[in-house]
Amino acid sequence: AGQYSDALITALKEINVIVKEIVREAIGKEEDGPSLMRTAFKRDNPVIKLNSLTTISDKDEQQGYCDLFAGAMEALRNPLSHSNIEITKEDAIHKLFFVSMLMHKLCPTS
Repeated sequence: AGQYSDALITALKEINVIVKEIVREAIGKEEDGPSLMRTAFKRDNPVIKLNSLTTISDKDEQQGYCDLFAGAMEALRNPLSHSNIEITKEDAIHKLFFVSMLMHKLCPTS
């Protein structure tokens, strides 16, 4: 329907909501956005482990995804949340593919 900004912000909000629930249940901490992602996916003792964290490579991957999740909140969600920004269909497709990859990493069985 041409609501590209709305589609993107909705997808990003869904990731934020899922991560927020997991963190709240695990450690009782209430955070949002980039700081939430850094708490959830941090390299050392993360709330959400994306692999076994047994090797340096595993820990590097964990940190990389931490940066990607936090970056998605800072670079994609926050501008859309604080302004009326219109994006093109092509831009929306690229960003939604990225957000889809994050969602798949977060919820691989969905």
